[in-house]
Amino acid sequence: MVIINETQTRSHDNKYDTFVDSLICVFTRSEKIKMWVCLNCHEFNSPENENCLACHTARPQSRTGSAKGRRENKVSSLFLDGIKRSADKTAVVRTRRPASEGTLEQRQQTDDVGKVTEHLVQQFKHLLSRAPKEEKFTRHDSDMLQMTSHMLVAAVDFGTTYSGYAFSFRHEFKDDPLKIHANQAWNAGGRSLLSLKTPTCLLLNKNKEFVAFGYDAENMFSDIHITNEMVLKDISGKQVLALDVFSLAIKALVKHLLDLLENRGTNVEMKDILWVLTVPAIWSDAAKRFMRNSAEKAGIPENNLKIALEPEAASIHSQYLPTKKLIGSEKQGFTMTEPGTKYMVVDLGGGTADITVHKKLSNGGLEELKHATGNDCGGTSVDGHFFQILTQIVGGPLIKIFQEEDPEGYLDLFREFEVVKRTIHPSKTGKPSIDNITSLIQSVLDSDALIDVSQILLVGGFSECLLIQDAIKTKFPNKKVIIPEEAGLSVLKGAVLFGHRPFYIESRKMKYTYGIELKDHFDSSEHDRKRLVVIDGIEYCDKIFEKLVTINETVPVGSTINRSYSATGTTTETDEFSFFISTDEDPQYTDEDSCSHLGTLTIPFPIHVKAGDQ
Repeated sequence: MVIINETQTRSHDNKYDTFVDSLICVFTRSEKIKMWVCLNCHEFNSPENENCLACHTARPQSRTGSAKGRRENKVSSLFLDGIKRSADKTAVVRTRRPASEGTLEQRQQTDDVGKVTEHLVQQFKHLLSRAPKEEKFTRHDSDMLQMTSHMLVAAVDFGTTYSGYAFSFRHEFKDDPLKIHANQAWNAGGRSLLSLKTPTCLLLNKNKEFVAFGYDAENMFSDIHITNEMVLKDISGKQVLALDVFSLAIKALVKHLLDLLENRGTNVEMKDILWVLTVPAIWSDAAKRFMRNSAEKAGIPENNLKIALEPEAASIHSQYLPTKKLIGSEKQGFTMTEPGTKYMVVDLGGGTADITVHKKLSNGGLEELKHATGNDCGGTSVDGHFFQILTQIVGGPLIKIFQEEDPEGYLDLFREFEVVKRTIHPSKTGKPSIDNITSLIQSVLDSDALIDVSQILLVGGFSECLLIQDAIKTKFPNKKVIIPEEAGLSVLKGAVLFGHRPFYIESRKMKYTYGIELKDHFDSSEHDRKRLVVIDGIEYCDKIFEKLVTINETVPVGSTINRSYSATGTTTETDEFSFFISTDEDPQYTDEDSCSHLGTLTIPFPIHVKAGDQ
């Protein structure tokens, strides 16, 4: 073995390369040593071991079930393959030492290869755990501190039961992030209910044109003399596109805000506003896309629109609130804003209950530890129970007559109930069923990774119900239950803060496995014969699921994945990438039961470019 001493000093990262080179020489000089490295714990294993002796992870080389598996094999065996190739070329090991120790000398290789191997292996394993790793995701750290350049951020909370908006200017966010303007109280027309949000109620005329929104729509609807034919046929009989209804509702909120700004003499144009539309986190990607399309149809420019997940927005809002505005934080040990704290966000809205778990990071950001879960056990589920009880008392036929002949009185009845259900005391009888909510929380906390979650943050309009608060505190006595003041506006105000700092949430857990559909060269030993397709005389396996990210994988927000692909065939003007999601960790084909189509991206190619070069 020849050791070349050089005068240059080495950094820590270069020391990593030194031991790799040393290990190359020792491993390939000994015919008895042909071990493989576990990529999970970095343990060296004998070739006869198909699983790591330390952590029981399967040997990467043993997986040959798909083309994707072969690619993973190449990655996992790259290290030892590199050792062998390098040793075949040279037996020189480069190390760097201070100049005082000499410039060049030869040393005799030790006879005890085993001792040298063991020594190098231990040092290599130590450095391997600290060495720079190839990043799957690409991201710029400067994005974390980036603020929006828009003059104003406006958030629209288009809820199942109530909707509203809030906004703040960029200079206001810099001076005081909590200086957020919500629309002044919407008048319900009744004696009890004033709200900063309005009912999600849209009134259209017979030509499907906008008439009124919110409480105004409810009041005008109740004033219309409605016959059975007019109500049933117009509302239930005629087909009205959902996209038109949603876009008109959003347009009404947008117009309300623009009129407000104009009346204040504020010179703000549409291009100066960043709009943030909130959606439940449990919504599917297709539903979120539908809301985006609705907002764009309402006149919001595509580049001026962001989608915010409701529990995330509420979590961001709680990070800015002073402790005195968090009911329950007066208890000893409140640490929601301290780095390392794990807490659950329970967003109880009108129609849905969203639950997610966040961890506070040292740089001030938040990491998602559990992708959102939930169901439809929001506040309207209580309305449903109330309606059932009312029907049992007075009878279904009478309720129907009440709805049709006195719609104003029917609306006022539920407005009064909206006030009562938020203030009813836990000691009262007639407690509505809340088992679904507490069971949902328990199912999330049962995860081993979330055993140290110490606090539960309740937000959303339904969280203001004392019955709900009492039930959750009773069910989870060891958790601190925190309720912000005006919990019903936490999502709305948090969405404004999210608009000013879009990267406050640093990473998320993937709800699905995401991938694209590909064709690969057909291999009869790996692929199903029924998936064989022939293109220009070449056999391919069709519908292969090329995985991009895995379900429950942590993915940094704003990151990208770089992949290169070639088009099949000899002539084509465009190529299509079909994106799929799956509830499985490792789907093989896109037509499996766990997979569903998400969308398609069409890419045009330059003229006269052959497919093989694309």
